[in-house]
Amino acid sequence: MAMQDDAQIEAMPVIARIDDFDTRSGSLLERLIFNNRLDAGVTILLVVMVSLVVVESARVWIGVLTGRREARVKEAPFVATRLVMEEQG
Repeated sequence: MAMQDDAQIEAMPVIARIDDFDTRSGSLLERLIFNNRLDAGVTILLVVMVSLVVVESARVWIGVLTGRREARVKEAPFVATRLVMEEQG
C-alpha cells in the first residue's frame, strides 16, 4: 500500500456537519474490520488495567504474608445510626 502524498490528503473531503455524513459509506467488510480492531484495542486496554490491579494486589499481599509490610486497615469505624428501624416501632 503506497503512502499518500500531501496533495491527495488535502483533496479528501471534510465533513463539516454530521448530517452530511453518509452512514452507508464503507462496505460491510470495512466496517466489520474497523469494529473488530476497535474492540481489540478496548479489550487490550481493559486487560492491561485489570492486570495492573492484580499485580499490585499480589505485590502488597506477598509483602504482608512475608512480613515485610504491615497489614493496615483504612476503614472508618462503625457508627450506629440514630434512625429507628420500622420493625421496632
